[in-house]
Amino acid sequence: MLIDVNALLAFLAVFIGVCLGFGVLVLLIIALVNIIKTLRKVNKLLDNNGVSIDEAVKKLPQLIGSIDKTVISVGETSESVRDTFFDSSPPSDTVSSIAGIIEGVSSVVISFLSRRK
Repeated sequence: MLIDVNALLAFLAVFIGVCLGFGVLVLLIIALVNIIKTLRKVNKLLDNNGVSIDEAVKKLPQLIGSIDKTVISVGETSESVRDTFFDSSPPSDTVSSIAGIIEGVSSVVISFLSRRK
């Protein structure tokens, strides 16, 4: 019995293909088992918290309405603050007069301290 190189290569190719196919099949079975476990956990979670989830979903429209009202109120308040802030007279006159007073007081204090030495 003589083994041909082509026959040996064909046998090796078929053997490697079967091994790879078997490995992929095992990995698919493991993945399927993990998916089934996850689905069981999700179903258990939904069964345990079904009532709470239903209540939360029923409250969502009311919550969205409250958020809309809050956003509108904040928008109106920010417009009012912006109008008040930009429409008021610039405080530069007040700031410059305060700066002048501080400058005068500081010069008096400096001259008093310099005479004291």
